[in-house]
Amino acid sequence: MVKKPDNFGHPVRPALPVAPHTPVERASRAGIRLLKFKDRTRAELLARLTPTFGAQVARDAVDGLEAAGLTGDRRVAREFALQRLAGKLESAALVRRTLRRRGVSRDEALAAISQADIGRSDLDRARELLTRSRERLGAADPVAARRRASGLLARRGFDADTASRAIDDVLGPWREPDNNERTIHADL
Repeated sequence: MVKKPDNFGHPVRPALPVAPHTPVERASRAGIRLLKFKDRTRAELLARLTPTFGAQVARDAVDGLEAAGLTGDRRVAREFALQRLAGKLESAALVRRTLRRRGVSRDEALAAISQADIGRSDLDRARELLTRSRERLGAADPVAARRRASGLLARRGFDADTASRAIDDVLGPWREPDNNERTIHADL
C-alpha cells in the first residue's frame, strides 16, 4: 500500500511496525557495534556503555555478550598478548601493564602472556627487534645507532639491562671512538 508522494515525488511507504526494544537489548546492540571495531575487555565495554545505559543495564548487556561468546577478558588478553609479543616484539612487562590498564585481572594477564610467549625471553625479542630495525638505526654513526636502539627498546618496554645486552649482541660491544672519529663528529 503506497501513500501519496512526498515533496520530491517519491512514494511514501507506511512505516513497518517496530517491536519495542528493552534497554538491555539496546545496550547489547551498542556493545556489538563497539566490538566491530576492536576487541574490548569487560571493563572497556562497561566504561563505554554505562554513561548511556546505566550501570545495571550495561552489566546485563555485557554478561549477555560474554555468554554469546562475543567478548571475554581471557580471549581478548590472549589475542592481545600474542599480537604484541610476537608481532610488535614488545616486552612482557609492557604487555602485562597494558592488559592491566585495560581491566584484565593480573592472573589472566599472566596466563595470556605465558601462552603467547612460547619460550622466548625478553632478550630474544629485543635482539630480533634490533635485527629487524638495523638499517633504520644508522650504521654510519655507531653512537647515534646505539642511542636510537636504546630509545626503540625503551619505547617497547624493555628494561635497561636487557636493552644494553641486546644492543651489545646486535651492534657489537661499546667502544670509545678513537681520535679520528672524534674529529669527524666534532666537525658536524
